[in-house]
Amino acid sequence: MTNNPESVMKQATYLFTCLLSCFLFACSSNVETFDSTQSLGTQLDDLHKAYDANAITENEYNKAKEILIKRYQ
Repeated sequence: MTNNPESVMKQATYLFTCLLSCFLFACSSNVETFDSTQSLGTQLDDLHKAYDANAITENEYNKAKEILIKRYQ
């Protein structure tokens, strides 16, 4: 590994590209998906279990419940 300016710039560009890729991947993981293989009741039960286990907040529970119910209307 050399410390000439060109090599340092390539390393910095590579690092920046990797970090940007990780950031974009993390952001895209928040995209909502719809799993039609589970019934509304099953999804609501799973959601309630997550709430009971303190895996999600009351606010998150209410928002997710509202989204699920709207999908089946």
